[in-house]
Amino acid sequence: MKPLLRAVLILDALLLLAFGLLFLLTPWTSLYNALLLVQTQPALVGQGFGVALIGLAWLAFHASIDGALTTTVAKVTGHVNWLT
Repeated sequence: MKPLLRAVLILDALLLLAFGLLFLLTPWTSLYNALLLVQTQPALVGQGFGVALIGLAWLAFHASIDGALTTTVAKVTGHVNWLT
C-alpha cells in the first residue's frame, strides 16, 4: 500500500506544483487571457495562494520520500485537495 501511496503523493505534488506556478503567474494577464481564466483581484491573493500550493507540493514530495510522514501527509493533503 505504501508504494502506491508514495506514487500518488508524487503525482499530487506535481499537480500542486503546476497549479502553484500558475497562480504565481497571476499578474501575467496575457497567459490568463490565453487560458480563458478569471483574473484574480488583487493579484497578491493569487500569488499567496500559489505560494501555499507550492508549499503543499514540497510537503507531499518530502512525504513520499520519508516513510514516517507518508500516511499523515497523505491524509492532510487529501483533505486540503478535497476542500479546495
